[in-house]
Amino acid sequence: MTLAKTLRFLNGVIPNNNKEWFTANKKLYLKAKQEFEEVVEEWIDLAKAIDPAIDVFDAKKCIFRFYRDTRFSKDKTPYKSNFGAFINPCGKKSPYCGFYMHVEPGESFVAGGVMPEPGALRKIRKGIFNNPEKLKGILNDPNFKNYFDGLSGEKLKRAPKGFPPDFKDIDLLRPKHYAVVHYVPDTLWISDDLNENLKTLFKTVFPFNDFINGILRKAI
Repeated sequence: MTLAKTLRFLNGVIPNNNKEWFTANKKLYLKAKQEFEEVVEEWIDLAKAIDPAIDVFDAKKCIFRFYRDTRFSKDKTPYKSNFGAFINPCGKKSPYCGFYMHVEPGESFVAGGVMPEPGALRKIRKGIFNNPEKLKGILNDPNFKNYFDGLSGEKLKRAPKGFPPDFKDIDLLRPKHYAVVHYVPDTLWISDDLNENLKTLFKTVFPFNDFINGILRKAI
């Protein structure tokens, strides 16, 4: 199963992000929502075959809401421009790494990792500090580098509090979250090989997820 209806809806709502258009096209949204949930159910099975710790069964526990919370935002557009799903142990609200799929025309990607809360972030940094070679081995593996180009996202300018600034692998401790990203063309979501391609990405990123989750399991 592919995401043709999902992409069609997103290509419509992005230039028409207002309640009037959405209300007039609510049926398109509902069809896209149902399609995305059904596809995520398939992805859950793919993920479980690679990471046996994943214990979610319901796609709704993995999918992020489409309606934006605009209460504290200057951007008052009511809807997101993407559908996103995070498949990980214990569900999307848990502290554990997983597989994230981001479907957004022109900005689609598949990622591994987690955006941890401060307490979990410190535990991750401590675990890496105690075993930097393991993480470096994962990030520098040739097959891994074919798809994922190092740790992504914002990083601290200095060493995080409580860690020595002269630590030789300090760059591994400066990220504000621990994730790796592989950007994909929109055509991936409507390809007959969608699930096979995702399986390859899941297998590639799993050692990274497993390393970080191993740290968290010992700490929690």
